[in-house]
Amino acid sequence: MVVGADFWGEAVPAWVGAIGSIAASAVATIAFLRDIRTRKGLNVVATAANERDTPSRNAAVIASARDVELLNLARSSMFRNRSDEDVTVVGISTSTEGTEFRAEQPLPHRLGPGEVLSIRVHRSIDAPSIAELHVRWYGPDEEVHTTNFFA
Repeated sequence: MVVGADFWGEAVPAWVGAIGSIAASAVATIAFLRDIRTRKGLNVVATAANERDTPSRNAAVIASARDVELLNLARSSMFRNRSDEDVTVVGISTSTEGTEFRAEQPLPHRLGPGEVLSIRVHRSIDAPSIAELHVRWYGPDEEVHTTNFFA
């Protein structure tokens, strides 16, 4: 220490300022990366919406007797059978790079009325924050349907 230097008046505030600058830089970097992920996710949604020439399959499914929906949670989603009949989920997939969806039960999986199938979402660090999920399922008529969701 230099003779005559005021430790509490000069050295401590300098260290506090340096640590605060480093913390602010870290927070700004994290916010920047999240912004990039969000923009990628919005591009996925916009691209998928613009590529569809026909109305979304979701509208037809929700209006029919075989009503299904997807409930989004933080790191998982639940595919729910809202109809009065059994449905069987035969596959899940995505077209979004860096994102993987995995069913927590082996497929094909039969869902009774009101039952859910949990689907875990795994994203890489550079993956978009919004991904397109394709769920293939069939009802009692044995016709395979593909319903698209954004999760």
